[in-house]
Amino acid sequence: MKILMVCDYYQYLGGAEQYVLSLSEHLESLGHEICVVYGQETQETLKIQGRREYFFPAISEENAINKRDGKKLDTIVQKENPDIIYVQNVKNPYVVHFLSRQKPVVRFVHDLSLFCLNWRKILPSQDIICPYPAGLRCIFNAYSSRCISRNPWIAFKKWRFNKKQLKISRQLDKLIVASFYMKTCLVQNGFSPDRVEVIPYYTEPVNFDRVNFKNFVLFVGRIHETKGLQHLLMALKACPDELKLLVIGEGDYKSDIEKLISQNNLGHRIEFLGWRSQERLHEFYLNCLALIVPSLWPEPFGIVGIEAMSYRKPVIAFDVGGISDWLEDGANGFLVERNNINELAEKMKFLYFNKEKATQMGEDAEIKFKNLFTKDKHTKSLLEIFKGLNQ
Repeated sequence: MKILMVCDYYQYLGGAEQYVLSLSEHLESLGHEICVVYGQETQETLKIQGRREYFFPAISEENAINKRDGKKLDTIVQKENPDIIYVQNVKNPYVVHFLSRQKPVVRFVHDLSLFCLNWRKILPSQDIICPYPAGLRCIFNAYSSRCISRNPWIAFKKWRFNKKQLKISRQLDKLIVASFYMKTCLVQNGFSPDRVEVIPYYTEPVNFDRVNFKNFVLFVGRIHETKGLQHLLMALKACPDELKLLVIGEGDYKSDIEKLISQNNLGHRIEFLGWRSQERLHEFYLNCLALIVPSLWPEPFGIVGIEAMSYRKPVIAFDVGGISDWLEDGANGFLVERNNINELAEKMKFLYFNKEKATQMGEDAEIKFKNLFTKDKHTKSLLEIFKGLNQ
């Protein structure tokens, strides 16, 4: 099968970009042919020998395709003649619409931007997850909840552009999401349930002889207010002094976190390790007591969770977004009510004082990972959809 992959960035960047690269390599190993059209050219943009790659800047713009770009894109599609066009994070809905008139199009909806104008689905003034679909109410919420700009022209432009994105995406052959939460959001925004398929993310299996459960918990991710690290600090404060926290990641909220650490005299219990490659994360996953995911925004999936599971480690997380798709409360970790710092602390203390239970949960986590979140299982489900659209 020949697959035309369409993406914004074509480099090692975030989860969506790494998914494109990992999946493309795996599909090629299975005998499928991959060609790529991407919209952003940087110093880190990849050039992979034997794979045809096309730079098409209009992917990352918001304007309708002009005749010249339309002709260029049409030439690419006609030349490659793919069986399926697989669209990832693409900013320009007009590009998606143009492609959908050429060949069957499947789109993976990686994040919330398709149905949320601020990308986070949080109403800041109320500190709650937004329960509403995208629409004119979003402009009202700009004033009542400050979730987007209160400038009426900016808010209106965002709403109008989002409306166009939704209209075009509803017409696609299939949409893929990683969690049932994401499917629920799409259905709430007018998508037909039978056009939306849930195929969870995967992570690579790891080789190790044994794991340890040392007295530190792990936070892996961007240091942003919506990731809830500030809540984790308060929960840590209520735990025994011997329990430490290692933070892997960077972000613009780090200075606020450091101030909070200083105010609560937690400096001796927390270590910032910056960004680490997957290989350099290995030792921390192998030795931590648990991974903590205190996200306040509705995570579309939360891939760090299944990474920890692959290392036979339990996870403690706020029950938001798609996290409950992989985290079963009491089995491979604990689901905690969003914002409940006391409960988060109690679950951390429970594992600290019950290493045997942590070990058992970690074993259950690894079994679940192997059954549900492997590359082969993901690819098989995806190819079945591709083949169904080519019959």
